[in-house]
Amino acid sequence: MQMKNKYYLSSYITQNELAHLIKSEMRTNQGIALWEVDGDNVTLLKYWELERITGMKKHNIPFYSLDDMKSFINDRLSEFNLSLDDIDEVLGTPELVWHKLSC
Repeated sequence: MQMKNKYYLSSYITQNELAHLIKSEMRTNQGIALWEVDGDNVTLLKYWELERITGMKKHNIPFYSLDDMKSFINDRLSEFNLSLDDIDEVLGTPELVWHKLSC
């Protein structure tokens, strides 16, 4: 029997409506990594530095809403024909771990 590959995200991002609106810093150098686990092999498929995507040096402003965060991530994952629904675990961002089942 062939096992299904598993996908994981490790993320250093945050969401806060007020901090976003007043452009208050929360986490500096935010980023997201997509990992694939195939048996005993773990492969880093992609690492996205938010500052490279947004042009904001040290990208330190949080996302406005959880929906904005999920949409941003799903846009990145679409490069691999994946969405948050395909991710088995999210590490590093409590907002996503808590809401993982509702993606």
